[in-house]
Amino acid sequence: PKLRVLLKEDMKTPKCKDGENIKINVNFQCPNFRVNLIPVTTHKKKTEEHDTAVKANEREINLERSLIIDSVIVRIMKGRKQDNHNNLLSEVIRQVTNFKPEPSMIKG
Repeated sequence: PKLRVLLKEDMKTPKCKDGENIKINVNFQCPNFRVNLIPVTTHKKKTEEHDTAVKANEREINLERSLIIDSVIVRIMKGRKQDNHNNLLSEVIRQVTNFKPEPSMIKG
């Protein structure tokens, strides 16, 4: 006998028609077959939570990147004592390997 997890109005045809009602077989029991029914969450809540998480993550990343850039600038200037701005920019971009810094990210 076939195991029927879902029940529909016309059990003879395998395909579902438009407007046909499908129900869950509450009496279904099988030790070899397990069905997990996960409730559907609304898409709007997920996107709002996702947006806030993405914004918080971007803030953390930008903060960490600015700290990396600052430490590279300090390391360069400790070795050179004096340097012009363009050389400092190019050296910072060359030394930062975790990401590619934009010149606007480097403090002037």
